[in-house]
Amino acid sequence: SNNRILKIDPSGEPVFSFGDYGQVKGSLIEPRRLEIDPNGGLWVLDMLGQVVRFDEYGGFILNLQADAAGQPNGLAVSRSFIYVCSDSLLWIYDRISRQTTSFQPVQLGISANSNLVDLAFGRENLWLLTSNGTIHRFKVIDER
Repeated sequence: SNNRILKIDPSGEPVFSFGDYGQVKGSLIEPRRLEIDPNGGLWVLDMLGQVVRFDEYGGFILNLQADAAGQPNGLAVSRSFIYVCSDSLLWIYDRISRQTTSFQPVQLGISANSNLVDLAFGRENLWLLTSNGTIHRFKVIDER
């Protein structure tokens, strides 16, 4: 609720925070998801669809914006792509911060009466969870 990311040490003590409101770059509004970047650092999705990349010390690197249709609710990161979903869209960004494409659930073979709830990436597969409890797996062919 403090619109920031707080890094804590193994004993639970705060070390530092970042993404605080009022920062010139990288300020967050209600962070929703945090994903570790396999290339280093981390990505954060906030409630407005802003996707911000930070280094491991909380330094701002890059900002993407998912033009949200619905509520942004999912973030997954691979070596080559950033995946963001809302209840009604999936965005796929390449690593040089250019939106490559977006999909509505029906374009992915997902029932029109089912919303996207969350997503994950692992072992060259993109996993999508829908509001009816179904998990859909998509093989990512080119992860260069």
